[in-house]
This record gives sequence, C-alpha cells and structure tokens, in this order.
Amino acid sequence: YKIKNGIHPYFHQEWVNDKDGMMPFSIDLMEGSAVLYGANMGGKTVVLKTLGLLASLAQYGFLVPAESFHFSFVSHLSLISGDYQDIRLGLSSFGAEMVRIRQDLTYSAPVFYLMDEIGRGTSPIEGEALVIALLRFLRQRKGSCSVFVTHFPNVLQEEAIPLYEVKDYQVHFFERGSMIFEAISIAERLGIPEEILYHAKQYLRIQNK
Repeated sequence: YKIKNGIHPYFHQEWVNDKDGMMPFSIDLMEGSAVLYGANMGGKTVVLKTLGLLASLAQYGFLVPAESFHFSFVSHLSLISGDYQDIRLGLSSFGAEMVRIRQDLTYSAPVFYLMDEIGRGTSPIEGEALVIALLRFLRQRKGSCSVFVTHFPNVLQEEAIPLYEVKDYQVHFFERGSMIFEAISIAERLGIPEEILYHAKQYLRIQNK
C-alpha cells in the first residue's frame, strides 16, 4: 500500500471550518507488519481508518481521495478499533476484542489487518505481550499486511518492523522509535484539576527513580 497525499473525505469535510480541512498524508506499507505510534490526539486512529477506507474504495473500483494510491487485492479487510464489549455474551472489552481477532485470523487468503490499540483492556504487561506476539505472527503471513497502533513501548523495539510516528495527523518514518509520553500534558490542556495532575507527576517521579 503506497499512499501519496491521501485524505479521509469525512474528516476533511468536518474540519474545513476549523482548520482548512484534513492535511493529506503519505505512507508506504509493504507485506508484513508495521507500527504507528505517537502522542494521544496526534491522529493515529484517523490515519488507520483512512488506510482502511482507501483500501476498500480501491478494491471496489471507486475513486480514491489521494494524489496516487498503489495497492494489492486482499480477501478481507480487518479493522479492530473501539469497544466490542457484549454484556449479553458476558464479554468484556478485552474478551470481545480477542474473539474478533480469533475470527479474523481464520482467513487463509491475504488480509489487510488494521489493529487499533489492541490489548489496552487488560493488564499492560499481558496486553503488550499479546500485541508483540500477534505482530510477530502476522509478520509471517505471506501476502498479508498488518498495521498496529500502540502505546506499548516495547513494541517499538521489535526488529525489522517499520515504525511511523504520527504527529498532527502527519506520518513520519523512523528507523528506531521512542514512545511519546504526553498524556499528562494533554490532560492538563483538557482541564483535569491541578491537584490530580500534581499527584500524577509526583507518582511518575517516584517510578522513574
């Protein structure tokens, strides 16, 4: 998948009044796995969903909102994003997410997998372990391409995995990446009480000693 100056039409139109629409982004993805990382609210999920939309439009023969777009046909497009919690079946957010992944791994033909922060609904240590294991598994799937959005720092240390930092809805390729930690500053900008922020910063100082 090679996108040059692509946009998501819906988000572009929604943002026209605020900031002249969505800035186009470009990205090159090869067979195997890739990782999108960056601070909260930087645009990772928007980029992921734009990838899915453009791939779907191209496969069905529609015009693609990009300067150029090269793609390979796949049998399925798998987007796992959001909360699939199902109280009727007794499935938590994490449980429902695992069921979706199990189902989508049954496809034998090439698949375009888009994984948005999977594993966040359980303990960070186990969630990170599952993401790394899944990333390694999908990297070996011939003909398939998978893109992971994550906040797990050790995922960025995987060997031979293309890393893309997303910042202000722009995509930048890096040989080696470092996780961006800006959650507290974003919480501050969004009005979280100062007392809570103070204790969060104190806790981080203790943990980092």
